[in-house]
Amino acid sequence: MKINKYFCKDCYKFFDNPNYSDEKHGLNSPPYERIPICTNCGSSNFVIHKNFIEKIDVAEIILPVAMYLNRYCNALKDIYGGSIRNEELNTSVEIIVEAISEMFEFLDNDVDREILKMSSESELQRILMRLKG
Repeated sequence: MKINKYFCKDCYKFFDNPNYSDEKHGLNSPPYERIPICTNCGSSNFVIHKNFIEKIDVAEIILPVAMYLNRYCNALKDIYGGSIRNEELNTSVEIIVEAISEMFEFLDNDVDREILKMSSESELQRILMRLKG
């Protein structure tokens, strides 16, 4: 599997390897400057696009979202009482937990429950440490 591709910011297309153009800068003989260009439109306005992202990098981004959603749910319970329940918020956290569980198959149900209740930075760091091994 190819890890990197390129994305052209002018024609909005992906490509595997750039073509090269020789920029002469008014010189009659080499060495010329080799400029990488988009294979689709010839622009040099492109960036490397990584197709492969480490699972732990994704977890480090979405686990804080679960923590903040849990904090918000707890704040609502403080305001409206412990019996308040918002299905959209609860489902959001459950989706995050399911995604983490599918990415890290070695996790047991205890970690899932910890993520569902996680509301502090220390809990977040403890879970990330378990994911990192």
